[in-house]
Amino acid sequence: MNSKIKGILAALGSALGYSLVYIFAKLAQRKLPTEPFLFWWFLMASLWSSFIVLSQKEGFRRLVVFIKEHPFFFLYFGLSEAFATFLFFYLVKLLNPSFISFIVNLQPLFVILWGYLILSEKLNIYEGTGAAVAIAGTVILTHAEADVSGVHLFLLLLMVGIYSLNTVIVRIKVQGIPPVYITVFRVYVLFTLYSAVVFLSHRFRLPDPFSLLNIVAGSLLGPVLATTMVFLALKYLKAANVSIIKSIQPFIVLLLSYAVLSQGLRPSQILGGILIIAGINILIVGNRASIKKALTRG
Repeated sequence: MNSKIKGILAALGSALGYSLVYIFAKLAQRKLPTEPFLFWWFLMASLWSSFIVLSQKEGFRRLVVFIKEHPFFFLYFGLSEAFATFLFFYLVKLLNPSFISFIVNLQPLFVILWGYLILSEKLNIYEGTGAAVAIAGTVILTHAEADVSGVHLFLLLLMVGIYSLNTVIVRIKVQGIPPVYITVFRVYVLFTLYSAVVFLSHRFRLPDPFSLLNIVAGSLLGPVLATTMVFLALKYLKAANVSIIKSIQPFIVLLLSYAVLSQGLRPSQILGGILIIAGINILIVGNRASIKKALTRG
């Protein structure tokens, strides 16, 4: 098997893994409030992440060194990621996962817009066209989704804005840190913060067996396996190509939501989603800047 095929398969595997996160998270929160759900989810993810760190040479020592070298970045990164991740899982509980997945796919657009605002990077004709198409798709998708209020849409865009801003900051401020250490740090901090919230608010709750099964599966697939597959794909393919392959992810979520949750989208909504994906792919083709960090959340 040549390297290009390995990269394509890894990117597809990552898309499937992250898609399943939506489903497992939705199922787990049917009986479990979001706060204790997040505690158990990131407890499991911390265990999986520890295996990753232990597999690295001097893993924990290197992680501590990186944190000491960039304390303010890691402090901001941990707090902002905790807030955005809470929004993600809370909205997955409330809304159709397919709708959320299409909106989350706007992240490369936000990354480039932040680059324009912060770094004064110029937008070319392809990026401008892609942005316009993606925004049109968002309008169509949102207008056709009766269950989504203005507040829901604002929180979704706020979440995507935070994730994409963090991507830009990582690209600017933190060089030479392997992405796996940033990912593992994120998991540890989120577990610590959500633990504090659950116990201080007295909302700790043991999950029922069905919820626990979904938590174990989802926390392994997203933060560990799917992220690892992204890193593997980036080893063989350009970041832009990985982004394009992973753009099928919302359609996987759509199929899984219909099959498992009996939640589908109307034709007009699917049209809006297709426009979002088309616009983002035009934008990615027009901008070859690496957005590796934007591919590695789940």
